[in-house]
This record gives sequence, C-alpha cells and structure tokens, in this order.
Amino acid sequence: MANVSVGFAAIQKARAACQGAVQDMNGTVRKLDERYREAGQSWRDGKYAQLGDIIEECKRAVRAPMEELLQCASKLNELENALSEYESVNL
Repeated sequence: MANVSVGFAAIQKARAACQGAVQDMNGTVRKLDERYREAGQSWRDGKYAQLGDIIEECKRAVRAPMEELLQCASKLNELENALSEYESVNL
C-alpha cells in the first residue's frame, strides 16, 4: 500500500496547487481594481476610461482558468476519497 500513500501526497499537493492558484488569481484581480481606483484619485479623463477597459479585459483573462482549476481541485478531492475507500478495504 506504499504506492497509495504516495498517491495521497501527490493528490493533496496537486489540489493545494489548484487552490493556491485560484487564491493568487483572486488576489491579482483585487490588486488590479485597487490600483485602478488609486489612479482615479488624480487621473480622471478619457485615458483613465480606456485604462478601465483594459483592466476589465485583464481581469476576465485572469478569471478564465479559475473555474477549471476549481473543478480540477474537486475531482482531485473525489480521487482522494476513492483512494481512501480503496485503502480501507481489506483483501
């Protein structure tokens, strides 16, 4: 059963990587919004509006893979549960 234990560690590490990437992406989106608002305190013209459009496009691009990563983390959790169930069976 040593291979199963290694499998658990690999699955947990992969799931944590997915969840960490999603957290990082959320942080990036928040920072983009924050920096844009900061720029707006002294910069309110057509270029600021154009920047807003670019920021929105960037945020969409950052968010695009998040759903896939969350689904991946969910599948890895299911796999971990299946391995745990398998390991608990005495043959």
